[in-house]
Amino acid sequence: MIRIEKSFFLFTALLFLLMLVACPTYTPIENDPIQKEPVTKADSLEYEFDYNYLLLEAYYFYANQELQSAEYYYYETSSPNVFDKIVNMYEQMEDPFTQYFEPEYFDWIYSWLVSSDESLGLGIEIDSSMIITQIYENSPADKNNMRVGDKIISVDSTETNTTSIFERLISGKLNETRVITTLRDEDTLSFKLQIASILSPTVFLSWKDSIPIIKITEFSDSTANPKGTSAEFKKILEDTKTAKATVIDLRDNSGGAIDHCVDVAAEMLQKNDTLILEVSKYPDTNSYMQLTDTNIYKNAQDGIGKGRYYVFLQNEKTASCSEILIAAVTSNVNAPVVGTLSYGKGIGQYYFITYLSGIAAITSLEFLDKNFDSYNHYGIKPDFVIADSQDATHKALTLAKEQSYQRTEGYGNTYHLFTKKQANTSPQKDTHKGAFKLRKAPTLPLKTIE
Repeated sequence: MIRIEKSFFLFTALLFLLMLVACPTYTPIENDPIQKEPVTKADSLEYEFDYNYLLLEAYYFYANQELQSAEYYYYETSSPNVFDKIVNMYEQMEDPFTQYFEPEYFDWIYSWLVSSDESLGLGIEIDSSMIITQIYENSPADKNNMRVGDKIISVDSTETNTTSIFERLISGKLNETRVITTLRDEDTLSFKLQIASILSPTVFLSWKDSIPIIKITEFSDSTANPKGTSAEFKKILEDTKTAKATVIDLRDNSGGAIDHCVDVAAEMLQKNDTLILEVSKYPDTNSYMQLTDTNIYKNAQDGIGKGRYYVFLQNEKTASCSEILIAAVTSNVNAPVVGTLSYGKGIGQYYFITYLSGIAAITSLEFLDKNFDSYNHYGIKPDFVIADSQDATHKALTLAKEQSYQRTEGYGNTYHLFTKKQANTSPQKDTHKGAFKLRKAPTLPLKTIE
C-alpha cells in the first residue's frame, strides 16, 4: 500500500471525523466460537475449484489487479487433479499469505489456528531457584491448589535442585502420577498429580526490580484459559494492578487471532480511544462484486490497565497481530519501543472453510493506525535500536522505572517485499500465524468450468 503523505492531512482528518460519527465502538470479544464443523461436502470437485475462484474474486485484497479468468487457472495446470489446479491458482497470487490447504489437512490446520500448543505435563513453570513462577490454568497443578511462590523440594522422593532434573522427573505418559513435595512458607506440602494433556498458556508473567514483564507468545482463541489469550492477559493485568509501569514483551510473536490482539490493546487504553482502522474487502450480496469497507475499532470502556506506563519489546519476528497491538497503544499514549525493526505485516487474512472442507487463507484486510498511517512493508521502528536480547530487556526496565520517556519514532522508511512461498500441497508447521479471522463459508453462485 502507498503510504499516506502529509499533503493529505486535512483531507484525511476530515474523513476520519466523518467516519468516527458512524463507526461502532469496540466491544471486547465474548469468545463466541466459529462453527468448527466443515460445510456439507459435494460430489463435484469442479465446484471446489469454482468456489475458491469466487472466494478470491470476492475477498482477495488485490483481486482487481491480479486475478484473471477462472478458465485461465483451470486449464493452465496440466494435472488432472483439481486440488493441484486450486493450489496453483493460489500460488499465482503475488501475496504470499494467500494459500489453500486441501481437505485432508483440515483438522490439523484448524487446530493450529484456534489453539495454543498441546502437550503432556503438570502445568508448572519454575525458575533456577526451583520457585514456581507460573501455574497453568486448568492444569493438574492448578486443580490441586499448588501456588506461585511454592518451592519445589522433590519429585517422587527424588530431590530436585536443577530445572533440568525437575523437567526429567515430571516427564511421562498420560495419566501417570507424580508426587511433588514443596515448601510454602514454613510448611512442607505434598501433591499427588496426574500427567494430563494440556494447552499451553500464551501469556507469561515475570518480575524484575519490581517491574512486571508480560510476555505474549501468540494470540489464540483457546489456550490454558478456555477464553484464550485476551482472558489470560486480563487476569495478569488484575494480578499486577498495583504496578505503575509494565514491560510488554512481543519478541518472536508472529501474531494470531485479530479479535484477541485488539482486545488486549483495549485493556491498555481508555474509553473512546481509537484502537485501529481495518480496511476490508467483501462481496456485494446481490452482484457479488467486490466492495471495500473501513471499520474503526473504538474503545467502548476503560481498559483494566489504562493509565499505566508501558514499554514494548519487539524484534524482526514481531509481526501482524503483535504489530496491531503496538500500533494501537503507541499511537494513543506514545509508549516507547525497544528492540529492532518489526516484521512489517499490516495485512490480515480471512480463513474460510471451503466447499469440500478445504481451508482457504485469503488476504482481505489491511490495517492503519488511528492517524491513518500504515506500517505494512515498513515495520514499526523502535525508539531504541538494541539487538541483544538481554540489553534490550535492561533498557526497557530502565525506561519503565523512570516512566518519563515518550515515543518519538514512527514506522520504518525502507519498503520491503514479503517472501513468496513455493507451491505446497501439504502444510508445513510455520510459526507465523499472522493476523486472521475465521469466517463461516459464504454462499456464492457456483457454476462449474466447462
